[in-house]
Amino acid sequence: MPVNLSDLAAKKKPLIFEFEGDTVNANYYPHKLTPTFRAKLNRIDLDGSADEQAHGSAVKMVAELLAPDWDVMAGDKPFQPTDERNWYDTLCLAPQGLIAATVMAISDDVGKQMPSE
Repeated sequence: MPVNLSDLAAKKKPLIFEFEGDTVNANYYPHKLTPTFRAKLNRIDLDGSADEQAHGSAVKMVAELLAPDWDVMAGDKPFQPTDERNWYDTLCLAPQGLIAATVMAISDDVGKQMPSE
């Protein structure tokens, strides 16, 4: 049976990373990460000095890769969208550091899957 790119893009992979002394459990879509997407992801400014437009670009990319089911809380409620279509809007309210840590965790995890030369 041939590989179906739509089926691949829908597959989730667990992502676990540390942020500010806590563990974040999430899922992401590793097969949505194409070479073009990866190049854009690598250009994101992760040191926190990015302007609002750059932060918005980072959030948009994270919203495309990250499944809306992580275990981050906002007070006593899950910090998740009410429906998947507004995941970007929800993530825009997240701290820059959390977005940066998520980008780095995804990049690190995908890098582990790359064949070594």
